[in-house]
Amino acid sequence: MGRRVLLALVSAAVLVGLLAQPGAAVNTPQAVVVSSNPADWTPHVLDGKVAAIVQVGNKMVAGGSFTKINRVAQKSLVKLRLSDGAGITAFKGKTNARVKDMAVSGGRLYIGGTFKTANGVARSALAAVDPVTGALSADVNLAITGPVTAPSTSTSSTSPPTAPG
Repeated sequence: MGRRVLLALVSAAVLVGLLAQPGAAVNTPQAVVVSSNPADWTPHVLDGKVAAIVQVGNKMVAGGSFTKINRVAQKSLVKLRLSDGAGITAFKGKTNARVKDMAVSGGRLYIGGTFKTANGVARSALAAVDPVTGALSADVNLAITGPVTAPSTSTSSTSPPTAPG
């Protein structure tokens, strides 16, 4: 008799499992994801894309593969005020190709990517700049042969980017 009860319970459990419907996600329909003008100070990338953003005090530095954000025409690196998104034109950091990741450490902004020059000086994929002015740090000059990115598990790092291998 014990086997019959066990068989009945197992059969009932299998049947309930087969007939059960997965829970529906609560999804409230929206007319649009965001408005066409969410805020006047929202940074607008006018060409290319942003790959990394770091906060430096009450400002942010964006890096990527662009030549203009808002009204600031600056290749690959741009600094903006957090309060209103205005570009900081005194920040002169730039690279000749894409910036993939950035980190602030020890009073420096480390930038990693696929570039060959930073601020017009030969720097292969890794450079350090002053986070306030964008001036290149002369003592960070490594011979890196591939792109520099942060580990894929981190979206904002607090230590310098790492080279592959």
